[in-house]
Amino acid sequence: MVGDRGKNVSYILIAEFDIDKGSTITFQYPEPTGEDTQLLAELMLPDGAHKRDEDWTVFLLGRSDSLPVKKSIAKKKESKHKKIEGYVYRYKEGSEDWTLIGPEKYQIMFINNERQGIEIVTKDGTKALFISKHADFELRQLEPSFLVVLTEDETAIGFRISSNDEEIIFKNQCKQLLGEEEKTLERIDSRTGPQEFLYCLNHVINHKDSSFKRGAQVKSMAICTQHPFIDVFKPSIVLALQKFFAQPTASTLEEYYNALNGIDLSAMPFISDRKKELMRLNNINPSKMEYSTFLNYTIKLPLKIPTTLFPDEVGNCNLITLIKKFGNQIMIIYNALLTQKRILYLGFDITSSDVCEYVLATCSMVCPPLTGFIKRAFPYTNLTYLDFLAVPGYIAGVTNPMFETHLEWWDVLCNINTGKVTVNSSMASPAAPEKYQSYDNEFLNQVNNAVASHYGDNVIKSLFHRYTQHIVEMSLDEEEFPDDASKQQEMEANKSRIEIFRKTLACEAYITSKTKIGESSAIKDPAVVKLVKRIRVRKNIDERQMINSLNVFLESVKSPEQCEEFVSLFPESTDWKVCRAKVMISLER
Repeated sequence: MVGDRGKNVSYILIAEFDIDKGSTITFQYPEPTGEDTQLLAELMLPDGAHKRDEDWTVFLLGRSDSLPVKKSIAKKKESKHKKIEGYVYRYKEGSEDWTLIGPEKYQIMFINNERQGIEIVTKDGTKALFISKHADFELRQLEPSFLVVLTEDETAIGFRISSNDEEIIFKNQCKQLLGEEEKTLERIDSRTGPQEFLYCLNHVINHKDSSFKRGAQVKSMAICTQHPFIDVFKPSIVLALQKFFAQPTASTLEEYYNALNGIDLSAMPFISDRKKELMRLNNINPSKMEYSTFLNYTIKLPLKIPTTLFPDEVGNCNLITLIKKFGNQIMIIYNALLTQKRILYLGFDITSSDVCEYVLATCSMVCPPLTGFIKRAFPYTNLTYLDFLAVPGYIAGVTNPMFETHLEWWDVLCNINTGKVTVNSSMASPAAPEKYQSYDNEFLNQVNNAVASHYGDNVIKSLFHRYTQHIVEMSLDEEEFPDDASKQQEMEANKSRIEIFRKTLACEAYITSKTKIGESSAIKDPAVVKLVKRIRVRKNIDERQMINSLNVFLESVKSPEQCEEFVSLFPESTDWKVCRAKVMISLER
């Protein structure tokens, strides 16, 4: 039962924007998460939050510590996730004094890859200055919190840093840029944060109030839960945040926290992925696809919790929206997922909520059969937190156009504003198209026809799931083909894609999970799945093979649970009709 997994909600967080202090975390209930508070504040108060009345973001905590990252990008514990801000000055020999390059505080970023140096940008991401690393590059400190570096033309650039912590970070980053720290591989250290993987749903409100300097008060509330069905909590978060505006105290959070953890999930059923697929495709009674309960908070709020979400599905992510936005380019995104490329969604001047939805929909495209993409997903992030750049095959969403200019940061850029997908020139396709493109085009025609015929999202996802299963099983040499000629032709066409996929984290996870699925399966004989697939796919099956297959079925499928699992091997009703016809024809012979 789902209810035995622990608390429904682990933390409630409050963030506020202060004109003098910037984005800050003001409450963590019932205790601190262990994550860096500046990181949390930036994720909860997204860029442009002051431009709209409200917004939503999704972020994830407690990621697996099994992902390798470069130490040069993943900062040390004391500087992790911290941004550097300060006033920037210029001094040239012969000048009377230091002069500000602009009246505002700038964000200061250290670039340490093919293009090494210090980048200075405005808060909206506009580049103001870039100081390239050069032979005489060095750091000097003229006075506390005032650091100086020289440009190649011997102009001195001074940085008045905002805090002691940021000054330490600045110095450490300079050392890395100068090669004074070893750049080895380390593991993401998740021990300082939550030990459990948490889905965090965050609501931002820009409350107009003339008593504040900017004429508004910006606050946000996030709940952190182990459950992926985060959308069911949206109405209650709206109520809770409104209540917090009126009564900004820990007791307000305590009331909401207790109400959330009072939701009864004890009778919520566990459903296998195979049965979920069957239920979703055959329009089983909707009441069986939802678990009904309620939340007692201010009023009695009914909750309809989906019971057929797959492991990498979060909330109500919609794949059809993604397909309509990017059209036929969707297969570029699909293949980038399969081959563990870095995928970046950029949405300038649109809601962070929309950006998050595209990232989450992408993760659902290949699950099942593949899993683990959600743990490499960053539905919303910004320039403050660049550790994600070192995560292999990340899927991230941003709203700052500066990311587009840093070609070294992404492999595939999906521009939500224009609907254009750009493949980084460093990994551009060869002059001749990949041989598997003809198969992808045929599959895409199926998808487009289904979308045009107004099939639901579950049907579209199922098409992607089956196509992915086909590629995965080809990669492991476990796929069935209509005949030997088809096998040779398709394996050869997919060779390049298969070779890359075999080296990915997703392939490794699939092989590991396959053993666990077999152990928990009601049907213990692995031959059953293989034989069903053979009957579904093969053009001709002789009488002896058919009778042997039927005998295996009769021997292995007896209990109600086994029968249910057996039926789930035929995800569409047409599969069952075709297989039954093949059996009858074979026996008549």
